[in-house]
Amino acid sequence: IFWAQKTDHPPLNRYLYGLASYFDVQSKPHGQETPVFKYDITATRLVSVVFSSLSIALVTIICIEFLSVFIGLIAGIILAMLPFFLGLSQLATLESILFFFFTLSVYLYLRLLKNPSKKNVVFAGVALGLSVLSKYTNILDVPVILAAYWLFVVHAKQVINKISLLKKTIYVFIIGFLTFFVLWPMPWLNLPYVISYNFNWRILGTQQSDIEVFFGRLIHLPVFYYFVFFLITAPLIIIFLFFAGAKYISDYGKKTETIKKAKLNGFISPKWFLYILIVWFCIPFIQSFYNFRHHGIRFIIEIYAPFSIIAAIGFDYLASKLTKKLILKFALFLPILLYLLITLIKITPYYLDYYNGVVGGTKTVYEKGLFELGWWGQGMKEAGNYLQKNAKPESTIGIFISPLHVFPPLKNQKLIFIDPNKGVYNPKVNYDYIVVNYYH
Repeated sequence: IFWAQKTDHPPLNRYLYGLASYFDVQSKPHGQETPVFKYDITATRLVSVVFSSLSIALVTIICIEFLSVFIGLIAGIILAMLPFFLGLSQLATLESILFFFFTLSVYLYLRLLKNPSKKNVVFAGVALGLSVLSKYTNILDVPVILAAYWLFVVHAKQVINKISLLKKTIYVFIIGFLTFFVLWPMPWLNLPYVISYNFNWRILGTQQSDIEVFFGRLIHLPVFYYFVFFLITAPLIIIFLFFAGAKYISDYGKKTETIKKAKLNGFISPKWFLYILIVWFCIPFIQSFYNFRHHGIRFIIEIYAPFSIIAAIGFDYLASKLTKKLILKFALFLPILLYLLITLIKITPYYLDYYNGVVGGTKTVYEKGLFELGWWGQGMKEAGNYLQKNAKPESTIGIFISPLHVFPPLKNQKLIFIDPNKGVYNPKVNYDYIVVNYYH
């Protein structure tokens, strides 16, 4: 009933997190339909950890198959150590699952291009269906697939049966739709309502972009919001390597010694794969033109797979100018690895609040109020732990935070939750403590 009346996102994430949540049930009070869950929901969050780990492995596998083992290892390390990716990997949210299935869908279609067997058509189709089932915006897999088809055909070294390959691509879309329908038929059985609901909410309801602090001003966010956040929330050295990799790809054909030509069936130039990486990175930015943009890089998290691969290509390209020996290349990467490690140690556990040197780092962002911090309730657990340890029993504690649900339960304390959206504050109450987070 819920998904028929409020079709927020497709339910694949709920299926997966819902199964794990049975291990997080603390109690089910008599007569209460909803159980009480353990505050840390550890088992549920482990699902996110598993899918983010699988994504790292998948990015490594893609590089090994199309580029080289060395580039694969570097790309996997880079992805694993991006602060924003690491932060989301621990949360029971959409991002870890949608990231994995978006990346898997692209990968399996690339395998289909190399070997257009019926088995690969089915795998690619099912992956596409699961990708869109994880979030509506993963429909952006479709333009990535179409671009991959076109680039593959254009850069083939010998004649390919383009019509046959196009038919198989269409079959991928059909199988993807059938997968979506079988696992979630509700929208298609209530299509007029679903279209009306989403049009009113997502189109009519977003005539202006969200309001957020952007460079110190509370404004409607500009169309270049996501690109700016891409530049200020990834470690600077990785952004430099990314642009080096992008330049290498743009200059491809002049120097090709760093790209492994094996495993491409002997007749396809790897140029098509390199160009696909650029398209794959760019397409999620289409969401910049949709007004419902906020919360930094979260809504275009899919870019981090090609971003990591292109950055790894950039490192391999630069390192190859100094040495051809793999062991020496790994040695050259050690300072970068140390830099990433120190970055994570300094920001832990608030990975979602990381800002790089372009805007002066997180400390400067905090002191000057340049951008949002704590938008997912970071720090609320620590605040609750402090109060549980230091506040006298039966203290009156005003909770004036956003979001409300992240604050931990406290024993023997009187909590008064003040709705930030309504600003309801009772001056007659004598509060012993007030909790206010930076985001609110």
